[in-house]
Amino acid sequence: MHNPDFVPATIGGGLLPSTSNASIGVFRSLHVHFSSKQLPPQERRLGELFKEKIAAKEFFYGIELTARSYGKQQRVLDYDSFGTLLPLFTSLVWLGLDYANVANVTAVDAVGMGRRLQSRVVVMPHFTCYRADSKRLDDFLSLNFANVLALRGDQVDAQQQFQHAKELVEYMRGKRGDTISIGVGGYPEGHPESKSMEEDMKFLKEKVDAGADFIITQICFSPESILQFVQRCRDNDINVPIIIGIIVPDSMRSLHFVLNIVKAVISEEQLSKYKELKDSPEAFKTYAVENARRTVQMVLDSDANVYGFQFFTMNRFENVKLVVQQILDQNFINVS
Repeated sequence: MHNPDFVPATIGGGLLPSTSNASIGVFRSLHVHFSSKQLPPQERRLGELFKEKIAAKEFFYGIELTARSYGKQQRVLDYDSFGTLLPLFTSLVWLGLDYANVANVTAVDAVGMGRRLQSRVVVMPHFTCYRADSKRLDDFLSLNFANVLALRGDQVDAQQQFQHAKELVEYMRGKRGDTISIGVGGYPEGHPESKSMEEDMKFLKEKVDAGADFIITQICFSPESILQFVQRCRDNDINVPIIIGIIVPDSMRSLHFVLNIVKAVISEEQLSKYKELKDSPEAFKTYAVENARRTVQMVLDSDANVYGFQFFTMNRFENVKLVVQQILDQNFINVS
C-alpha cells in the first residue's frame, strides 16, 4: 500500500502515485529513528525467521511503508514508539511507474532506504516486473538484500522481459540460490484478473514451486475469507509460511482509497459503520482498530498455524501500534 495524500494511479507492490500533477508529485523523505533494542540481526532471511516464529507459535508482525511521504505533514518512523514488541521486518514499496525511470537502481529511494535500514532492521524491498529486464534485476540482486517481495504489479508493458511474478522468482532463485528469501503475493478473495479461485490458486502454486519462500496476502477485511484462503493453500500443497496483510484505516479517505484501488470486498455492515463514524475521528479510529484486532485474533485462535501479519501502514503508524498492544494484552504476551 501507499499514501492516500495524492491521486493514485494503480497498484503493484504498493500503490503507485501519479506524478503528472506537480502539486502532488512533491514528497518528503520518511524520517527514521531506531530503537536502542535494535541490534544487527543475526539472521536476515525472512523465510528462516518465519519458520522459527511459527514453530514457537509466536505472534509477530512487520510493517509496510514507502520511502516517500506525501502531504504537508512530516512523517516519522520511530521504532521505539512500537513498544515492547518491535516489527520483525520492514517492507518497502516499489513504485514501479516512477522507479522504472531511474536508470541507476541504487538511486531508487526505496533501495536507498533499505540499505540504510538493514544495519539495524530486517528489510524486504519489493521488486515489480514493470519494464524490468535481466540487467536491471541483476543490478538489484547485486545489492545483496536478504529478502525481496516479487510482484508483477498492475502496470504491464507488452515489451517488458518479465511478464509474471513467477518469472521473477525463477530468475532470482537461479541467481542467488538460498542466500535470498523470496516472498510473493496471495489474494484471499482472488486476484481481480483471475477467472476463478481455482485459477488463482494454480498461479499461486506456480510461484511457490518456482522458489518462493513465503506468501504475503493482499488486504482482506474478512477473517473468515482469510482462513478459507489458508486452508485452500494447504489443500493445494502450498505449505510455505503465509503472512496476513492487515490495514487499519485512519479516515474515510484512506478507506475509500483502499477500496477503490485494491478492489477489496468489505461487508455492507462494516462500510455503513465507517460512514457513520467518518466525522468522528476518535470513534472511527476505535472501530478500525477493533476490526483489525478481531481479524488478527481470529487467525491466532484458529488452527491455521498462522502467527504472522504485515500491516499496510501508508506511513501512518499510530493505529498499528494500538492493534499490536491490544493483541499483546489480550494474549498475555510478555515481551522482555
